[in-house]
Amino acid sequence: MLMFLILSNFTYTYLHGIQKEENGHSPLYSIWKVYRLSKKRRKMHMYAGTMKNVVALIGSAATSSANHIVIEYIRSEARDIFQVTVYDRLKTLPHFNPEKSLEHAPSEITELRNLIQDADGVIISTPEYVFSIPSGLKNVIEWCVATTVFSEKPLGIITASTSGLKGHEELKLIMHTLMANFTSETTLLIQGVKGKIDAHGAIIDIQTRENLQRFTKALFTLICNRAL
Repeated sequence: MLMFLILSNFTYTYLHGIQKEENGHSPLYSIWKVYRLSKKRRKMHMYAGTMKNVVALIGSAATSSANHIVIEYIRSEARDIFQVTVYDRLKTLPHFNPEKSLEHAPSEITELRNLIQDADGVIISTPEYVFSIPSGLKNVIEWCVATTVFSEKPLGIITASTSGLKGHEELKLIMHTLMANFTSETTLLIQGVKGKIDAHGAIIDIQTRENLQRFTKALFTLICNRAL
């Protein structure tokens, strides 16, 4: 159902833009432009119908956290459109060493960089620690600063924490500096997250579920628009 709604909305938005573009032209609308628009439509339909490879980076150091639950909810809800690879091993990575950032980078870092590079999109889901992003997440980002793996990469940012406001703004600033491609619709702050999850690990807050569904839809659209 989510897949149908996302594709329907994406198709309507795109074709509505085409219609506005065509309005105002004379009846002798140029053949080359008709061909170009037709080709673009076909490309849009073909790409929107394929699974998107999304990497989810979890900033929490805990093995079972609220951010794991958030990502699992997205993976379940978007299983028809996203192939989600969860990366939650940030605490096992070596500390950032600027002398090895470009040459002789550790194998674990090279593997993660390639994972991000090859993905259609990335989701970062993280708590806030002492009004900032967790040290493990900051460490990963520092390993990527000297590369272009995040440049123009479609990105979703989720901060799920007690407050999260400062850490959320900090992460958006950092990822903007790395030239990642995100919008207000692909960022989400979930405050008081523990009160929105029951003892069985289910998200029980209706508004949070709806916000996550809108977030997923917006990220899918962002990924598709990048390919056109």
